[in-house]
Amino acid sequence: MNRYAVAMVCLLALAGCQKVGTALDCGGETFHVAFGKGKANVTSPDKSHAELKLLEQPAAAGAAEVYTNGAMTFTRLANPGQPAVVRFSRGKMAFQECTTAAE
Repeated sequence: MNRYAVAMVCLLALAGCQKVGTALDCGGETFHVAFGKGKANVTSPDKSHAELKLLEQPAAAGAAEVYTNGAMTFTRLANPGQPAVVRFSRGKMAFQECTTAAE
């Protein structure tokens, strides 16, 4: 979903931006994250939306993908046959592992 489509969804929702993606609990905060081709769409706990760009495709097998906008960063390590490991960081804080959140 491109940023214009997301903006339209937000305008139509009226009560705040529509949540997209999987609910993830990252250090006590719940984010909705949808990983896509070259980007991750994130809905923050305050219902604001951000699009994080994939820095570059990992060169080595088993390396994490890094998505960031400079203010927040998500990493995703996907190994075949196993659930993806997602981590979150804001600014210079240490990365925190994310778990699937109950809604």
